[in-house]
Amino acid sequence: MRRNVFAVLLAVAAVALAAKPAGNGVLPALPYDPATTCIGPALPADADPRVAAIRAEQNQAAARGDKALARELESKLQAIYLEHQPAPGSAENAVRLVSRPGESSFDLPDALIDTGIIWATAADYEIDGTMWVAYSKYSPDSSVTIVRSVDHGTTWEWVQGFYTVPTSLVEHLGIVVGQGDSGFVYVFLVHPDNDGDMICVRFNRNGSGQVNSWVKSGTDTINNFRVCRDYSGDNYGLYCVAGDDDHTQEMDDFLLRSLDYGKTWAVTNTFRYASDGSYQAGAGSYLYMSGRPGFSPHNGQLGILVNPAWGAMDSWREVSVAPDTFMVMDPVIAPSFVTPPESAAIWTLYSHNYEGTGDWDML
Repeated sequence: MRRNVFAVLLAVAAVALAAKPAGNGVLPALPYDPATTCIGPALPADADPRVAAIRAEQNQAAARGDKALARELESKLQAIYLEHQPAPGSAENAVRLVSRPGESSFDLPDALIDTGIIWATAADYEIDGTMWVAYSKYSPDSSVTIVRSVDHGTTWEWVQGFYTVPTSLVEHLGIVVGQGDSGFVYVFLVHPDNDGDMICVRFNRNGSGQVNSWVKSGTDTINNFRVCRDYSGDNYGLYCVAGDDDHTQEMDDFLLRSLDYGKTWAVTNTFRYASDGSYQAGAGSYLYMSGRPGFSPHNGQLGILVNPAWGAMDSWREVSVAPDTFMVMDPVIAPSFVTPPESAAIWTLYSHNYEGTGDWDML
């Protein structure tokens, strides 16, 4: 019972956080506190005078209930943030992948998809029940395979496959499936260039039309990430937190966003403690994130973050909770799809080292 109470407290704290909108529905960021916050300091683009002007216009649109205009203005802000960051690559520095052919279908016992040594997996689904799985194998070419099932997992069909150049073991994967006329499939992984750059591989549902793009490239260490999309219909956005999950106090996690179906990615914030946490979209324009500091004296602390405006740069709110004094790990956030989203319950699932005994419980 004691441990269940902790989980309830997390849900209540998150609901209280989401229920504090400003007059125009955009939640302002909390003051920067280097001792406790996941949220980093301002980026150079934040000082661009165009940002303040567009944000004022967007706030007026939000106050009128004009979500379409507010979303359009968010795309203009996205373009400004892209201007202020280095170009991710050129024709000479394109993402290098080699296609890998696969079997046309899988029909193995107990819905077995592959008998090799599997290293990383990711999954997503569609409302009609179609299931998608991406996985990498522990093999010389570290290949990535994408399969799907349209019969609730009874049989699986090969859709796409590739490996990186140079070859490298793929230890982390993400997959996101779009919807409607923009129903692309996106696979995310860390490419070995620069000792770890993050890439997005986009293709149509039948595996055709592959487009490769850099999500984050350069000298920054990328060894973990979380990805999601919002549920704004065909005009959805893609969201990512990627960085170094070494759990130091460095602001070395990057919040990235794409509003052109994965072609370009703008860094909108720097965070910490979040790249091995959880990133999810809820109802409307709301996004949610959870992370953990993971070092003393904050071993038992979780951070829960809410953004009501498609990941807008200045609209993150945060609450920190301490469900334990011993280590907590693996936070996963799950918002309910209640409208208005300000009334939605938010649940955070996590594991912890019970009384420091090494008995890891899930809460």
